Amino acid sequence: MTKSIITTSINVVYENRFATVYDNDVLFPSGVAGRYLRTRWKAPYGVVVVPVQGDRVILLEHYRYAELSLSIELPQGFGSDGSTPMEDAARELFEETGLRPLSIRPLITTGKDFVNHIFIAEIEAGAVPEAGNAEDTEAISAFHTIRLDDIALSTIAGMGIMDPITIIGLLSVARS
Repeated sequence: MTKSIITTSINVVYENRFATVYDNDVLFPSGVAGRYLRTRWKAPYGVVVVPVQGDRVILLEHYRYAELSLSIELPQGFGSDGSTPMEDAARELFEETGLRPLSIRPLITTGKDFVNHIFIAEIEAGAVPEAGNAEDTEAISAFHTIRLDDIALSTIAGMGIMDPITIIGLLSVARS
């Protein structure tokens, strides 16, 4: 028998164009009533790109307001209606790095309610990333690289990479 938490009422406590925040009444498997806070992105899905240039992965340094700190991460963003995840991934890569992929292919998909499509993109040798095409709401300040052969949990932690989807993408490309 599968145990689950049952939603008994849905309570929207905040909503904007990006997300909805719920504070729902629930019934736990033990029979105890309670509340559960839940956030749901409004985009149909997320996209993440692992840009590989030769033997290196290109990462960006981005100020994440929700964390009130800099984050070293892979290019990522929301998908949009009317396009494919692969098209959205190529768009996000260009917006955040100014780079266009020579090739792009699916790597792994994560999530259930909100799915993130992670792609690997081959980047032309010698191409230099720049943040000039970033959206006005983004705060990309620098670029970093990590050698494919050096990708391991200890190296990721040593670089200060804490973004979960970036960690999944890096570990997935290291094993592909």
